[in-house]
This record gives sequence, C-alpha cells and structure tokens, in this order.
Amino acid sequence: MRCRAPSAKKMSTSLDQDRQRIVHTFQRMRSEVQQIGQKILELESERNEHGLVIGAMEKLDTGRKCFRMVGSVLVERTIGETLPALQRNKRGIDEVLERLGETLQQKQREMSEYQTRHKIKVVQQGAASQGEAPEAGKAGGVLA
Repeated sequence: MRCRAPSAKKMSTSLDQDRQRIVHTFQRMRSEVQQIGQKILELESERNEHGLVIGAMEKLDTGRKCFRMVGSVLVERTIGETLPALQRNKRGIDEVLERLGETLQQKQREMSEYQTRHKIKVVQQGAASQGEAPEAGKAGGVLA
C-alpha cells in the first residue's frame, strides 16, 4: 500500500480557500462594526433633536397646545402630555446608545484579535494602486 503526498496544486487551492475565508470573515466583521457605528451616529442625532425640543418645551406653559407625530399621524396634545413622553424617549435612546457603545467596543476588540491572529494587513485603495500590496503579501499575512 502506497501513501501519496498531496499535490502542490491541491495544497495551493486549499491555502487560497483558507485565505479567502479569512478575508471574508474579516470583511464581515468590519462591516458589522461600521453598521453599529452608523446606528450610533443616527441615534446620537435623534437624541440631540430630542434634547433641543425638550429644552424649548420646558420654557413653555404646560397647558399650551402642541402637535406630535405618532407613526404617520399628527396628534394634538398639550405640552404637559407630550413633554414626559419625550423625556422617556430620550432616556430610552440614551440606554440604547450605551449598549451599542459597549457592543461596538467588543466587536472592535474581536476584529482586532482576529486581525492579529491571522496577520491581516489592511491595504488602503490608494496604497494598493501604488504597488504596495505585493510586498505586504510577502510577509506571510493575509491582505484585506
């Protein structure tokens, strides 16, 4: 019975597939981090808007009429009815932002550890067009 060593072509294909899998996983992780960052920016903007409205409404008489969008319906209320709801919403946004910030830090740590473990070197598009990518590949890491 004879054992054959795997051919160089099969090993090369397997190595390429592993590199592709590593790059794909890293790109997915980076995409998740970017999506969380975008959501944080959206919620911070919403929180700031709530703060401005609350600041303006606190100076007014609580019996004064105001209008509020609930879903796609414009509802007439008083400032006394609307202000507590806005404050509750702002507190809820603050809590979500805190949790998203923690999640973002955790995902960034995981991505950094994955990048270090697999020796991934991120090449900017400008650097790749200048021919820096082949030298980075010689170091034995994976380019993303």
